[in-house]
Amino acid sequence: IAVSVRKASEDYAPLTEGGEAHWEVLERILFLYAKLNPGQGYVQGMNEIIGPIYHAFACDPDPQWR
Repeated sequence: IAVSVRKASEDYAPLTEGGEAHWEVLERILFLYAKLNPGQGYVQGMNEIIGPIYHAFACDPDPQWR
C-alpha cells in the first residue's frame, strides 16, 4: 500500500498544508479498507481511486469538509 501511495504522489499536484501527512492519511484509509474487507483486500490501483477523492476534500475551501 505504501509503495502504491508513494508512486501516486508523483502524479498529483502537491498539497500545500502538511503534504506528507496527507499521503499518510491515504495509506491509513487503504490499510483500514483492506483489513475491514479481507475478501477484497487491497488491489493495486485503489490509490488511483481514493487519491482524487481525498484531494478534492483536502483542498476544499470550506473547512467543514476538510
